[in-house]
Amino acid sequence: MYHNVFFYTVIIRIVSGCALLILFFLFFKLSKRLGDALQMKKYYHLFTLGSVFVLSSLVVQLYILLNCKTADFQIHQFIDLGYLFLALGVTFGFIAVLKYWGWLLKEIIH
Repeated sequence: MYHNVFFYTVIIRIVSGCALLILFFLFFKLSKRLGDALQMKKYYHLFTLGSVFVLSSLVVQLYILLNCKTADFQIHQFIDLGYLFLALGVTFGFIAVLKYWGWLLKEIIH
C-alpha cells in the first residue's frame, strides 16, 4: 500500500515539475519580449536559473522513483533536497515574474 501511494506521489511531483518548466519557458519568452520593448534589465535570466533548480528537483524525484523502495531516512533526505531545489526555482521565477509583471498587480489592486 505504502509503495503505491509513494510511487503515485513521485509521479505527480514529476508531472507538476514538467508543467512548471513549461510555464517558466512561456514566461521567459513573454518577459524577454516585454523587457526588450521597455528596455528593462535582463531579469528574464532568472527564469533560466529557476528552471535549472526545478530540473534539479526533477532529477532528484526521478532518482527517488528509480532507486528507493522503502521509507527509510535516506529517502526523506532526498525528498528534502528535492523540495529545496523546487523552492529555490519557484523563488527565482517569482522574482522574475514580479519584475516584469508586477505592474499588473498594481493595476488590479488600485
